[in-house]
Amino acid sequence: MAMREHISGDCSSDFALASNFPFGSPESKEYASLHIIQELLRASSPVSHSYVASYFRVYHPSMPLIDYSEFETRAQSVREVADAADLSWLAQYFVVLGLGAYATTRDEAASAKYFYASEACLSKTSYMSHPTTTNISTLCLMILAKSVAHATCWALDTSWNAMGFLVRLAMMMVLHKPWMPEFEEPAIVYERELRRRLWVVVVYMDIQMSLITGQQSLLPQDALAITPKADLPTVLEDCFDSILPRSLSIIGKFLTRTNSQTNQITYDEAVRYFLSSRTVHSSWAIRAVYRGAFAVSCLILVFPRLQPRIDDASPEADYSF
Repeated sequence: MAMREHISGDCSSDFALASNFPFGSPESKEYASLHIIQELLRASSPVSHSYVASYFRVYHPSMPLIDYSEFETRAQSVREVADAADLSWLAQYFVVLGLGAYATTRDEAASAKYFYASEACLSKTSYMSHPTTTNISTLCLMILAKSVAHATCWALDTSWNAMGFLVRLAMMMVLHKPWMPEFEEPAIVYERELRRRLWVVVVYMDIQMSLITGQQSLLPQDALAITPKADLPTVLEDCFDSILPRSLSIIGKFLTRTNSQTNQITYDEAVRYFLSSRTVHSSWAIRAVYRGAFAVSCLILVFPRLQPRIDDASPEADYSF
């Protein structure tokens, strides 16, 4: 059915969210009025705490974009006074509620109202000309919402388009370079680490979206060279500061070859990239559980695309791990 509709030009059933979300969905017009936004805040107050908790339980561990304590403090003030927040933060708050609602109820209609309210709030900010880290993290979550709430694989293509815009906004903010590296004041160090993690998430999402859609990543290779933190990871979110930055360059090169139309990657090369990733991690004294978990997660995403045959493998190759 979806194929017939798509061929005939009717793609309306492809999308659980509007295809133009988060950049001009007709449905977001319903939330253009600040009065409607305040009404939605008041109406969602009884369930907002559970939705926020669901978001942090389901989505945050694999994409640590938001500081929980800081977010919950601001969320509590919004529950008490419905208009006590700026629009950039409200855009983030609503997309968190939408993802939390979807994780809790699996009800697309219940979560969609929060997504469109988030889009309406974002549209009232100057995110295009003067983006902030809050804007970037909000857009990351919006693209995550597009990826989660999709009806067919065609809907994911629009996520790849939106991802390209997000990459450019992030580079406009110079997130791909160390922030004020000559200063070590605590506030600057905190901001530097926040921006670095945010860029790692942007790159991670771009690579993941390219793997899913088969489209090329438009990230320049030098933007993948991210200096990781030297600290050992203590929780899963720390991997975005330590393990993941060490592997992005290898994965980016692998992705370029995987999606190439003229020079397809071979199984032997895929194994070599895998071994390179393992070498990067084994050269650093981290727990094997983190090393293994990351390597497995990468290969689960990548190896199904290769569909290798045993006959293609070189008998001289060493595939022992």
